[in-house]
Amino acid sequence: MVLAECFHGRMPFLSPMRSFVQPIYSHSAMPSLPLPDSVRGMFREQEEKERVEDDCGKHEGRLRTFPHERGNWATHVYMPYKAGQDFLDLLQLLLICGRTYVPQLKGQEEFHISLSQGVVLRHHWINSFVQSLKGRLASCHRKLQKPLTAAELRPLLAQLTNMPCSS
Repeated sequence: MVLAECFHGRMPFLSPMRSFVQPIYSHSAMPSLPLPDSVRGMFREQEEKERVEDDCGKHEGRLRTFPHERGNWATHVYMPYKAGQDFLDLLQLLLICGRTYVPQLKGQEEFHISLSQGVVLRHHWINSFVQSLKGRLASCHRKLQKPLTAAELRPLLAQLTNMPCSS
């Protein structure tokens, strides 16, 4: 009698194929109550505020490689590059030539060497990703304290690109 009261008068049965109790009635058969308008519109204003419109004019014409999603962060691993005067002179010459074809072409003030492609990280993964990366790159840190020649850079890049992705 107590068991029947727990299931509101409907007795469950034990399926011979399963090792758990399965009720013979279904919740999906019950009609759902309508959601009040006051509850439905509760977070609409916040969602509209957080909605991101992809306007490449707001970030120097760059295009997203994947759509924005709340809680996701576009991430890439890079190494800063301090440009010497020879590099800057060459860049200036290339900009002058390039602007004859693409008038809106602009130069950069800061440079880097990308060590990865852009990837998506969920917000709660960022700290563990950074810690893991710091651990993997610790042995390279001393080598990166001084400017590297191309000959010194090649084996370092090879070492980084051959690292396994998981610990």
